[in-house]
Amino acid sequence: MNSKLKLLVVLLISLPASFSLAQTMNLRIDPIPLVVGVVNGSLDIKVADHFTVGPSVTFFNWKSDNVTLTGFSVGGVGRYYFTPVFKDSWFAGFTAEYLKSDAKVVSSGIEYTGSANAVSTSVGGGYHWFWTSFNQSLGAYATAGGAEVELKDVNGNKYSENPRLASRLRIEYSIGWKF
Repeated sequence: MNSKLKLLVVLLISLPASFSLAQTMNLRIDPIPLVVGVVNGSLDIKVADHFTVGPSVTFFNWKSDNVTLTGFSVGGVGRYYFTPVFKDSWFAGFTAEYLKSDAKVVSSGIEYTGSANAVSTSVGGGYHWFWTSFNQSLGAYATAGGAEVELKDVNGNKYSENPRLASRLRIEYSIGWKF
């Protein structure tokens, strides 16, 4: 098991439900991407009766027979809840993040490397269910951003270097622990 994932699991297990009587924070992770080695989480900090903001982070290290992909992202997330924070509610959310990734591909015996730097923003919404300390949310976000991509072979020949703009729809499922 990845050491970062182990640290996250130990942290989550060690959080008692009554750490804070006020329960002003919520630590969320996306469990489905863990299957392929992507650790994605965020910390929601209550800043008003209906609003949270906080940092988000993602780490990934994926390998197959001829492809290796590694990287990370850091950013921020905000949510507006239509009922008071940390109670069952619909929410509207936004995110902003920076992504850095590196790739290595072997095709027909030739090794290609690539790197990308990207910035993206998302807006969307969903529903968040809360119990005593455990919670889960499901939502959809429209994401738009730009990336600089550079690809080259082992001899240094560049095959692509151009800014790319992209948009997509993403589904988010997360589980969390409030404290």
